[in-house]
Parts: sequence; structure tokens; C-alpha cells
Amino acid sequence: MSCQTTELPVYETGERYVWEVRSERHPRIKYRVDLMANKGAGACACSDYRIRRQQALDAGGLPCTGATRCKHLHLVQQHFLRQILRELSLVEEGQV
Repeated sequence: MSCQTTELPVYETGERYVWEVRSERHPRIKYRVDLMANKGAGACACSDYRIRRQQALDAGGLPCTGATRCKHLHLVQQHFLRQILRELSLVEEGQV
């Protein structure tokens, strides 16, 4: 099984813990994803998140579940985790 993803690319914004993900249907549109919003549960600017996922989270839904996380937020969380693990492996190998 490969760790590589063929899904939508994640773009850095220069803001701490904030990335952008391009829309699949409308490639000119990028959605802002903030990992620290909602006390670390994250938030996305896409309509799916604003209409469905945020409501589920506000109603007590658990973070990081299908009910409270859109695909953009999921992708950014995976991207962030891969970055952290890559950096930790370099530290463990004494390369940093």
C-alpha cells in the first residue's frame, strides 16, 4: 500500500496551520482550511462544511468523523500528519 495520494493537492498559505485545497469541480476555486479552528477540530470554507459539517460539530458531533469533516479538511489533516511524521523521522535519524 502506498502513502502517496492522488487526491487534490494541498497548498500552503503562509499562515500558521492554514492551507488551501482546490475544488474538484471548479479548479479556479480554493477552499481555506484552518486546522486550529473549532478548538483543533478544524474548519473549511467549502459549502459542504459550512452547511453540514459545522452544524454536526455544533450539535456535539465528534471531530474527525465523516459527519464533521469534509474532504478538504480530511486531506489537510492527512497532509499535516505526513509533514509531522516526516520531520520526526529526520530528528530520530539525527538528520536535524
